[in-house]
Amino acid sequence: MRASFFLLPALLTGCAGAADAPSLAVRPIELRSDAVAIRPEIIAQPIAPAFAAQIDTLVARARKGDRDFTQLSAKLAGLRAGLKAASGSEAWIDAQTKLSALEVARDGTTDALTTLDALLLATETRVAEGSTQGGVPELRTALAEVGGIVARQALVLETLSR
Repeated sequence: MRASFFLLPALLTGCAGAADAPSLAVRPIELRSDAVAIRPEIIAQPIAPAFAAQIDTLVARARKGDRDFTQLSAKLAGLRAGLKAASGSEAWIDAQTKLSALEVARDGTTDALTTLDALLLATETRVAEGSTQGGVPELRTALAEVGGIVARQALVLETLSR
């Protein structure tokens, strides 16, 4: 009885409307974009051979990671059944180990994606600041390819984990 007496004021204040609460509506500052427009003629600058080779190496690493991932995922028969087994059982532990190995197999791909993303950001920033460094279109193309690979691998992992 005494506990309910102390809870009554707390419950009543929860029902009261807050008069000074901030609005959750979109503010004008949230509608503005601070993105710097990069002129097309600057983007079309020729790419340095060493930079092109770096991009090609990252894409090759992602493709190798994809091959490793695909080969390993094809060998993991019974993984889904093991994941549905009782938690802590031998089949479940074996399935978790295989799933971890599959995650590790995609490291080359995810690392390449992260590096390409950082390179694109740095290159676009330098170009926006007036640099004539090329490579933006090549980086975007490589990022799209590697991003597609990573998304497909994530879908495979999600499907296996269901």
